[in-house]
Amino acid sequence: MANLTRVLRALYCEPWLIRPEMHRRLCDIAKAHATGEAHGSDGIVAQFDDEVKKDGIGDVQNVSGIAVLNIGGVIGRKFSQFLNSSGVTSVDVMQRIIGEAVEDDSIDAIVLDVDSPGGTVTGVPEAAITIEEAAAVKPVIAYTGGMMASAAYWISASADAIIASPSADVGSIGVYTAFLDRSRQFEKEGIDVELFKQGKFKAMGMPGIPLTEEQRELIQEGVDEIADWFKGFVRQSRSGVSADAMEGQTFLGKNAVSVGLVDALGSLDDAIEYAKEEVARRRA
Repeated sequence: MANLTRVLRALYCEPWLIRPEMHRRLCDIAKAHATGEAHGSDGIVAQFDDEVKKDGIGDVQNVSGIAVLNIGGVIGRKFSQFLNSSGVTSVDVMQRIIGEAVEDDSIDAIVLDVDSPGGTVTGVPEAAITIEEAAAVKPVIAYTGGMMASAAYWISASADAIIASPSADVGSIGVYTAFLDRSRQFEKEGIDVELFKQGKFKAMGMPGIPLTEEQRELIQEGVDEIADWFKGFVRQSRSGVSADAMEGQTFLGKNAVSVGLVDALGSLDDAIEYAKEEVARRRA
């Protein structure tokens, strides 16, 4: 229950780098676990697992000296057990695998096969730096044939190049925090919440207690800081990305090239070939 409480607080009180539809789905999962509905044969979690169980971090494939690493599902750090079962990518595991690939003499380059709607903020900037450092040693190419959104794009931006299929969904550069204000619901149900605290920002988001204007301003400041961090990293890594392309929207792969989000269109095989060519260029 303690783990579930932390997950609920993260979902409703902390900043996220994720597509809203996936955030809603995660909220449904948490609610199902909180109410006991998750154990039903046709419950929300069972449906969710059917959709994304192929995602998450898979085994690294060595394709003629190119390490191909899947980065799928929701991205985050040290997820609880029930989210791990739903197909997520742990940045801790990803960073370890990339480090091993850099140290492996049989690996010449790394291809990140990305299909993710994004995830949490915590751990993502550090993971992007890990990829940036790896790219200084061996070529790193990011590819998506599905979705490369928000946190997934932040991580991918540090690669040497990004390849996408024409129908891929790329971008969603931004951040948000969603607070669940249940004060009116509690009032209708005759529930009074009395909160004893010290500090005007302590216990923000407590169920049944509406946010103050000062608290709203603090939350917005936090969102702005992370968004500026995200956009600054993209500008540093990919100077060709236009400011208009960093307003939280996504682009089809075929349109992402013109706004600088993607370097070229192609398949996973094309990304692997691009990695091989980059190896040859560095060795020349």
